[in-house]
Amino acid sequence: MPDVDEATVDRVLIVSVPSVGAMTEAVGPLIRERKGGLIVNIGAAVGIRPRPRLTWHNASNAAVNRLSKSVAAEHGSDNIRVNAVCPVCPVMGITALIAQFLGAPDTPTNRAWAGAAIPFGRRPTPTPTPKHGAGALRCLASDAGRFITGIELPVDGGRTI
Repeated sequence: MPDVDEATVDRVLIVSVPSVGAMTEAVGPLIRERKGGLIVNIGAAVGIRPRPRLTWHNASNAAVNRLSKSVAAEHGSDNIRVNAVCPVCPVMGITALIAQFLGAPDTPTNRAWAGAAIPFGRRPTPTPTPKHGAGALRCLASDAGRFITGIELPVDGGRTI
């Protein structure tokens, strides 16, 4: 297990899991009132295929992914679709917590280590940002995605293969 203090573990879990649950509870009644809709949660590829030295980050994103599937199963009969988009971006250093879980400073060398598992052989360019998952979000929100629910959609250059 990585040497991570309890306060940091709590911070990682609290940022990820309760916020997604609270948002779902807040918008759920509104979506039911409209007779259906879509919730897309942002997980991460590490929630599907964990990486070493990222134990708590892996776990928090796996919880977001599983929560998305659970809500999809629970509310499909309400015509509410719920999916998780899982970019590789958090592994690539765009979050404030990543250096703590790499067990090393956030440097180009350590980012290269994190990117080594991507079959494309590179991380998203230019520097990874949330916009790298925008195409997946557009697809899920479009008419093309109207029969898609309960999935974890990796946007990861093949990292979860």
